[in-house]
Amino acid sequence: MMNSKTAFLVISATVLLFFSGCSSVEKNLSDFQARREVENNVLSSSFPRLHLKVSNEFAYLGSVQAEMEKNTSSSSTGSSNEGTFDAVSYLFVQPGPGGGPAKGIIVRILTASGDPNQEAQRRFLKEIQPRSILESGKMKILEEEYRNDLVLYQELFTKEEKNLLQKPASSSCFLVKRLEKREGFGGKARALIYYFEDIAAAGTVLACGGSTGVKEPSLEQKRMFHDFTERSYRAVRFLNAGSVVDATSRYVDPGTGESASGARTEDGGVPEADPVEKRLETLKGLYEKSLITKEEYEKKKADILKDL
Repeated sequence: MMNSKTAFLVISATVLLFFSGCSSVEKNLSDFQARREVENNVLSSSFPRLHLKVSNEFAYLGSVQAEMEKNTSSSSTGSSNEGTFDAVSYLFVQPGPGGGPAKGIIVRILTASGDPNQEAQRRFLKEIQPRSILESGKMKILEEEYRNDLVLYQELFTKEEKNLLQKPASSSCFLVKRLEKREGFGGKARALIYYFEDIAAAGTVLACGGSTGVKEPSLEQKRMFHDFTERSYRAVRFLNAGSVVDATSRYVDPGTGESASGARTEDGGVPEADPVEKRLETLKGLYEKSLITKEEYEKKKADILKDL
């Protein structure tokens, strides 16, 4: 039988080989899986997993990689551990009257090897901190959990992203719907999706001043947030295995599979809901959220029912 000292050495060597093997396997898998492309406004990434359809009203400007140096940190034993950090951005933009971005979508994919909280990643994320967080929570899309924020930015684009813009952003205030998910061992990969609109140029009821957000939004601001969020749902759709499925009932369209009743359209898709029914549901939702008055609700409801 092994004595206690020999057993300790064997266990220590096994643990060291295990973690060394995990690091090597994870790096190889990341290198192998990190296949990304954009075709016909559809962005696909295998690591982190992402399959998005961006509305054709936005022009794809291209992708750009952040210039990040290799990061070296010291472990508790005094040895150095090298880590690498990659940040790739994909830009889809609709220009405004002056040529700058009026609205659009930014998809940022961040991956790290080594320490997932290494300095390079923190430095990159610090560049794009929001001015105010108006709403925050979590949501599930295609069975994956996303952080879901409504935020204001005074400086939205990184220096590399600015190089892709045909004309620089003139705005100092962007309203943004931001989704974020983490993936991989230790959450070393992040996917961040931003739908943004230039609200400074639009002269809206919201300003970027202050840093605490809107604690008690007015009725007008609630309507603005609601309309903005509805536009964000139409701008970005989440795809799954080549088809579009219903997840969160807002972000995901009916796809090419069968509907709950098994019905299919002539082109193989799922028949859409009755437009009148959808309009009534939307109207009811606005009323329940106190975005419209009871009188406005009843009047608009009567107008919709005339179309039957």
